[in-house]
Amino acid sequence: MRQTRGWFFHVAAGLALVILLGTHMTIMHLDQVTGGAGNADPALKPVDWENVTQRGDSPWMALFYIAFLGAALFHGLFGTRTILLETDFGARNRKTLTAVIVIVGFGLFIFGSAAAISFVQMSQAVVM
Repeated sequence: MRQTRGWFFHVAAGLALVILLGTHMTIMHLDQVTGGAGNADPALKPVDWENVTQRGDSPWMALFYIAFLGAALFHGLFGTRTILLETDFGARNRKTLTAVIVIVGFGLFIFGSAAAISFVQMSQAVVM
């Protein structure tokens, strides 16, 4: 049952990645198709500083990137864990391998979330 729950969240994270990555690609790379939607100045590129700070000024973008990060980390690390558990080394050291992957995942999530939150704070200071 536990493995079924893990696979359910793995697939759910994959579906979330499709939506979040699609949104990211649309905003960042299809600006000519969307007419610059999501940008402060549609005449500028999405990666120009004015547009980056305008998006960074929104706490919703920080939440977007934190959700994106969480889905990507869970999906990737759960898949990596599953592959490694299929080896003889992984099967013998299941608990250790799982603990290492969970610690690495939480560490990366905390680091990435702190970066997203600090960017919002920095952008709000620049805009004001």
